[in-house]
Amino acid sequence: MNEETIILYRPVGPKELELIRAGGYRAFPPRLPEQPIFYPVLNEEYARDISRKWNVRDYGAGYVTRFRVRKEFAAKYPVQTVGDRTCVELWVPAEELAVFNDNIVGEIEVIAEYKAVRKPQWVIKQKNILEEPAEALICSANVNLLLTGGVGAELFTRYGQAMQIALKQTLQGRSPHCAQRGEVIPYTGAEMPYRVVLNAVAIDGWYASSPGTITEIVRKALRMAAEYGAKKVALTALATGFGHLTFAEFALGVRPLLMEQFLPIEEVMICLLLDFEAAELAKHLPEAELVASSTESKLN
Repeated sequence: MNEETIILYRPVGPKELELIRAGGYRAFPPRLPEQPIFYPVLNEEYARDISRKWNVRDYGAGYVTRFRVRKEFAAKYPVQTVGDRTCVELWVPAEELAVFNDNIVGEIEVIAEYKAVRKPQWVIKQKNILEEPAEALICSANVNLLLTGGVGAELFTRYGQAMQIALKQTLQGRSPHCAQRGEVIPYTGAEMPYRVVLNAVAIDGWYASSPGTITEIVRKALRMAAEYGAKKVALTALATGFGHLTFAEFALGVRPLLMEQFLPIEEVMICLLLDFEAAELAKHLPEAELVASSTESKLN
């Protein structure tokens, strides 16, 4: 490159990026009537900060572009400091943007992309969990992986012994023949109405658990459900039945996950059999939406 240039940066939203792309990455689009100034910046981290904080908030996504401008031309615009010493930019009047574009050397590059975190919606419902449609089911499992109670027993009754056989085979090569607290064992039998049933071992052999265990095992299960492409997940209140956890402790374990992203999961439905149980969990997990159920079906 024979002529002397300086590097500038420009944080942009999706629409502006599309116009830049349509122009062959050679020019920035004209400013809108309410935008009298074009603001390229001199500091990459400042550009990234603007994109993360403002473009993502306002447009759902933010991008950082990098480009070169003829140094002699850029010198006509004094450097403006608008915060600390890293917040430096040029102020180019909108009517001069076409000339500014003529002095861009080479292409405008996209060097960073930020998108809004799409967190799942968390819902609490009083309902038989097996009556709630979902692509993935996260249910409690004991260390022996025996479908002898609760949701597991109902799955056995409704859909036969294929999952029980598969779970036993999982333990055959182990010594002792048991699962460990914190494990999640997936099952994908065609007889199930789910893409995957995730048998979550949230208790040890003495039915002990902890909020920290809930955090880690539900996170693991949700990541596995996401790998199977689930958009909706049905979740039991792990370790609050045969385990010793209170609903307050279960809520404490779930809370760190409310701000996490598990794409493509859009909804996590926590189903409880009794209305007072749903109300109790909702009291300790007010961030989740409590919805009324239209069914009276119960798990015995």
